[in-house]
Amino acid sequence: RGLIGSLAQTISGMVAAVKSAVATVLAEMASIFDTIVGKIKGVIDKVWNHIQEIWLTLKDMFKTVKTAIVTAFEVSWTFIKKTLITLF
Repeated sequence: RGLIGSLAQTISGMVAAVKSAVATVLAEMASIFDTIVGKIKGVIDKVWNHIQEIWLTLKDMFKTVKTAIVTAFEVSWTFIKKTLITLF
């Protein structure tokens, strides 16, 4: 009984140690994974912000170009009308 009892105790101690080690390793892996995911998310957020800034800049540029074209057309049209009125 004494030998079997101490053997069972040793085995149960080893199982507990392995469980503890596995739990520690898993916790470390989870922590590392969280850090990696956090960094990736940070990069994606930064890239997304840049894309939004670029998009807004392009929209502003298009608006400016459109306004310039419309203004140029109106000025030209006014000039053409005046010229036609003067000619005829």
